[in-house]
Amino acid sequence: MSHHLLRAVMGLLIMYLFFMELQFFSARNAPGGMFASTILMCCYWFLTFVGSLHFSVAIVEEKEEETLPLLRMTGASAFSILLGKSLPRLAVALLFLLTITPFLMLSLTFGGVLPSGLLSAILGILCYAVLLSQIGLFSSVICSTAPRAFMVTAILWSFAEFPEAWLIIVAGLCDAILSAFGEPRLIREQLDMVSPFLQSASLLNNLSGTLLEFSLADVWRPQMTIQLIEAALLFVASWAVFERFTSSSGAAASATVAAAGGASKQSADRTSPTAPATAERSLPRRNGRFSQRVWKDALAWKAWQHIAGGQRWLWLRLIGIPLTILTSILVLGVAFDGLPDSDEVAGILTWFGMILFVINAARIFGRVLNREIYEKTLSSVLMLPQTTSQTVTSLTKGLMPGTVAGGSGLIFGCVLLLMTGSGSSGSDLLEFFTNIWFLQLVGWFVLTIYLGVLLSTWQKYGAMIVAFALLWIGTPVFCVFSGSLFVFAGGGRDLEDVFEFLLPLLLILIEVTLCVVIHRMICRRLEQLAGE
Repeated sequence: MSHHLLRAVMGLLIMYLFFMELQFFSARNAPGGMFASTILMCCYWFLTFVGSLHFSVAIVEEKEEETLPLLRMTGASAFSILLGKSLPRLAVALLFLLTITPFLMLSLTFGGVLPSGLLSAILGILCYAVLLSQIGLFSSVICSTAPRAFMVTAILWSFAEFPEAWLIIVAGLCDAILSAFGEPRLIREQLDMVSPFLQSASLLNNLSGTLLEFSLADVWRPQMTIQLIEAALLFVASWAVFERFTSSSGAAASATVAAAGGASKQSADRTSPTAPATAERSLPRRNGRFSQRVWKDALAWKAWQHIAGGQRWLWLRLIGIPLTILTSILVLGVAFDGLPDSDEVAGILTWFGMILFVINAARIFGRVLNREIYEKTLSSVLMLPQTTSQTVTSLTKGLMPGTVAGGSGLIFGCVLLLMTGSGSSGSDLLEFFTNIWFLQLVGWFVLTIYLGVLLSTWQKYGAMIVAFALLWIGTPVFCVFSGSLFVFAGGGRDLEDVFEFLLPLLLILIEVTLCVVIHRMICRRLEQLAGE
């Protein structure tokens, strides 16, 4: 997605927040500080989501497109390549600061904020952007695909922004291990000494407090120094491992060329009259039998095998997701001196199973058309004797087993909650899943998947993340602010019936309509891409 469009969206969002601030201006104390804090938090999360996608593909896109060997043939050193790939992306990300700076200056006229606090906040976000760029660059160097690079970026970001939480977990596990050998539990007690330092290393803690405090404190904060040092260390680490993790790309490119040459030779041999049985001998076998590559619906099999991962990933989702959640509960229980009871375990398993179900569904649906487009196989798929809508439906059908298997943690958690909980817990769970607002959330999730699939036909990376950010973050914020303004202007009239029945029914109708419209847009977009 164009960074010009993203900056425009950011500007429109802040303009909307500014309008809302004007509406509630007379009902608030220190409105300038609250407005500046809201802008900074929006900028923080916007930069985190978009920047993570933008930075984590700096080197990965060269690996996936097999252009990194050509880049290395220019004679550029690893240092020059890393600087050339990271600095322009960092400059694009820093343009977001130019978007929010005028509004931060405007917040001074509202009162409740000091110029030194605003300057400190801008410098803090600047240093944070430098750190985030180096986290993404390091992940891009050590990973071979964009999804893995984004996952590693998210993990390293959590270490950088929540160091105290991770250290508490590690210290708790170490104390538990020491206590098993009769040693005293002392490591957790030592955390109080380093806790202030760890809190000062996180920009999120600083944005919510000290950067907008009402005192003439120093503009340059410890968080900025710490994050610049971390960014420098990550760049050095990327430089040190660059040769090791990118030298294989040249070998892979050579192997691809050799494989293509071998395939061409094999194809020529297959068509020659002197080798009539070559095609029969080259059919793939598995366990002494011919592989079942021809289903009644070949496109469904293709999506099932190459997007959802086939039978191996099916069993990994069925067993791995509940096992991972239960293992995490056990580890955290040992770290924090106590395991939760059965009801709490069932509740945790249910909610985290739902989260992992959403992540799994978004991941595989976001790849189904994106892969066909960028591997140049879309035209061949659309040449089949069926409509484009039937083609999309067939591909989607093959993803259903993997999607359902991804909900194993949710299903197991619900069953465990019904078995271990009281009668009221079971009735509450049944009431929750049959509530009209839950049905509306299901429709909203389906609409998000449709929007993500549509966006994946335009952008190569992060389409589902953008769709979730738009529909689960941007839209609720807009609706909450607008609804608050409506209630504020209407004097708080009783709207219980509207919010309980009419509003969810209206939203479900809108979601179904939008899904139909987006489905048609997807088909038209695919036909347009196939004709190019």
